[in-house]
Amino acid sequence: MTRQSTEYQCHPASLWAVEDHGLRLYRTDNQTTAALGYPEAALWDLLSRYRSLPTITDRLAVITGWTGTIVSEWISSQLDVWIEEGWLTACCDGQSDTDI
Repeated sequence: MTRQSTEYQCHPASLWAVEDHGLRLYRTDNQTTAALGYPEAALWDLLSRYRSLPTITDRLAVITGWTGTIVSEWISSQLDVWIEEGWLTACCDGQSDTDI
């Protein structure tokens, strides 16, 4: 599935913190936690900075050494998981790519 026009944001009740080997997610409304290693932690960080999906795909291709197609499929799969688990919500507010 191609996700070029939809943007994502962390669920309003989701907090996160950097740990030694990635990130720890925490939901304040239901006390759910999740540990993210890499490259999942890199994807979460880029999403939380409102980067566009094409920018995220390019950066993760460099980080992982994966081809663009593999990265795109992996991102799509990971977004589906995080939405299903309640960590992310889809939105279309036009707020993306704050790259300088």
